[in-house]
Amino acid sequence: MKTALFSVAAAALALSACTKASLPAPNGQPATASDSVVATYDGKQVTMTELDAFLAKDLYEMRRQGLETMVLRQLVEKEAKKAGKGEEEFLRAIAEKATPATSDEALQKMFEDHKEAFGGRSFDEVKPFLQARAGQEQSQAAVMAYLNELKAKANLKIVLPEPRIKVAAEGPSKGPADAPVTIVEFSDFQCPFCSRAAKTADQVLANYAGKVRLVFRDFPLPFHDKAPKASEAGLCANDQGKFWEMHDEMFGAQDKLGIDDLKAVAKKLGLDSAKFDECLDSNKYAAQVKKNIEDGKEAGISGTPAFIINGRLISGAQPYEEFQRVIDEELAKK
Repeated sequence: MKTALFSVAAAALALSACTKASLPAPNGQPATASDSVVATYDGKQVTMTELDAFLAKDLYEMRRQGLETMVLRQLVEKEAKKAGKGEEEFLRAIAEKATPATSDEALQKMFEDHKEAFGGRSFDEVKPFLQARAGQEQSQAAVMAYLNELKAKANLKIVLPEPRIKVAAEGPSKGPADAPVTIVEFSDFQCPFCSRAAKTADQVLANYAGKVRLVFRDFPLPFHDKAPKASEAGLCANDQGKFWEMHDEMFGAQDKLGIDDLKAVAKKLGLDSAKFDECLDSNKYAAQVKKNIEDGKEAGISGTPAFIINGRLISGAQPYEEFQRVIDEELAKK
């Protein structure tokens, strides 16, 4: 347990220790200056500053994780000494206390939920594995709950400065233009995770009405063949004031994003079909979609969905609570 909890800290700190030009390089060599060229290709150059900017978010996450783990180690050491135990023994006791035998009914449900993964083996054959897995999950949950209690009790506050991503908030939007929090969403209409995240975004807008503005920017991924045209369809619908209706329809039926399907949806929404069809067939917004992709890549976006909240990145279909945490922090600063 000690290894699982604390090895992350050592690795994170080691990886993030020498990232700034002011820090010494290994073997006594001088650190690389921020404006030094570190690579060349196709007649272009990459400087240390550009590399640091590219890695900024990953470095921040590693530092934050390392910082939190370092503090937790000290807190656990303190509590373990009070109990007269070593850290590993102390945490193992917490884990074992929270792992009662799992009922056969619960194990049977686990088996049914993951039946395909067992390759035709029977419940009795995999029951020992299921019991071990259930116990492991309960142990991890118990330790994490205890660590969260320790953080709350110690009033832990991470004040590590987070890098801010600069990206234009341009595109179809919801919420007041002067909202204290602006979320720029990069999304792909053929991406199932984006469809899930769209529901979370709706929840955010409902709960923070008047305080949050959401701006949508297209980022169709290269392996989603229908996504580029779907992105254009959204912008064509936006010409007639129906972007969000088109947005919802496309995310609600991701298996129907062919050109004929998109035109049928436009007709269903009451759009001027002739204008919409002409817009879609003429590739009117192909260049705009391409620009969105380029701007996203420049901001460090590599997958979807991605949400930039006042310059702070949330990557993937994260739970509502993660959005809530960042938004509340931003509102508190205002």
